[in-house]
Amino acid sequence: MARTAPSIFKKIPEQERSALLEAIKGRKYWKVSEDNRNYAYTVALSRARIASPAGYYVMTSAFGRIQVPLEVSKYCRRYRVLLVDLKNRLGICVLTWMAFERIMRTHSRLVEWMAVDGMLPAYINSQTLRMLEREAF
Repeated sequence: MARTAPSIFKKIPEQERSALLEAIKGRKYWKVSEDNRNYAYTVALSRARIASPAGYYVMTSAFGRIQVPLEVSKYCRRYRVLLVDLKNRLGICVLTWMAFERIMRTHSRLVEWMAVDGMLPAYINSQTLRMLEREAF
């Protein structure tokens, strides 16, 4: 039986698909901002299934095994982007690739501000991002 590609590959263009795969191969991560080194984005490589003291563990491309709380673990999937608190090595939020790219282009300060204040939802997709934009501005 032929294996189908993950759903993310059906939703994003070829150029973004190759950028995502190169980020995984290169163990790349992205800082939330140049000033704040406490938070970074990385690509999740697994679902959160193994129990940990803080919830569950998830494998990431740049930081290896990271703990995520129960509410965040529901959304952890392969090829989704995980916002990580580097001090505590704890996943804070899961983003879709499309939402991540939009945040990196225009709203990185908004996410940083919400992460510091603890106001980020557990999952951000394009629709959730639009709601956050309306509430913030």
